[in-house]
Amino acid sequence: MSARFKHPQYGEPGWDTWLAARLDIERLPVEWPACDERCSGVPHDPDLRLILADLEIERTHRRGGEWWDYARKTEIERDPEWESVRAATTQTPAEARLPRLTRLRRLAATDREWSVILNPGTPVFEDLYEILDGPLAGGMLVAVEFGAIDIGAGLAGKLIVQDHPPARDPLATEHRLAEAAPALDRGLPLEKDAAD
Repeated sequence: MSARFKHPQYGEPGWDTWLAARLDIERLPVEWPACDERCSGVPHDPDLRLILADLEIERTHRRGGEWWDYARKTEIERDPEWESVRAATTQTPAEARLPRLTRLRRLAATDREWSVILNPGTPVFEDLYEILDGPLAGGMLVAVEFGAIDIGAGLAGKLIVQDHPPARDPLATEHRLAEAAPALDRGLPLEKDAAD
């Protein structure tokens, strides 16, 4: 995951506020929304995912094969092309946008031990997906599952949920964004563009 934004470091002004906001995003439940009567008789594939809100994506860098847990995917044919960086905004151009309700298939996750070796103290865990819909279908997407990365990328990972009927309800999108809003309001102003 590229460092698009810089956040306060330990001991710097704003660190405690930023960390609390980032942890609030981290605590948003993954297995959500829960099944309800709309799921009756509907097959559920545990590896199929759905994007709850438009994501902003950008080209990403190569990960070595050791980055992925091959116990979960024995054959990954190529490197990811894209990574999710945040929920899309009105300024996000169409070519950098992965639309709401795009379906993904989860292929692999970061090898936990390897991530800790590479990033002691600040490991980052990612998920690898195949994009199933739209003009980018067949492409590979990386999203953060856990880690001390910027708040936008953390939320982007939480906008990828199991594909089942409750997730397709527009109210699910509204609810997730509303849950995240207080943390975004506190944490985002403390982040700076890494290019500055």
